[in-house]
Amino acid sequence: GLPLLVRGSRRRLELTPAGEQVLAFARETLARFEALEGELALLKEAGPGTLILAASTIPG
Repeated sequence: GLPLLVRGSRRRLELTPAGEQVLAFARETLARFEALEGELALLKEAGPGTLILAASTIPG
């Protein structure tokens, strides 16, 4: 429960220090999400790949 905004001069809203941190985190999160979308689009264009699984019945 920290305030993120305060009413500043001329009735403008201003970010508190906590609000600045939340804004920076949100911007970074959005940028990373957009980068992920780009990476996933590249994978989609590449098409399906091959997955090879192996198993052993010998313990250890």
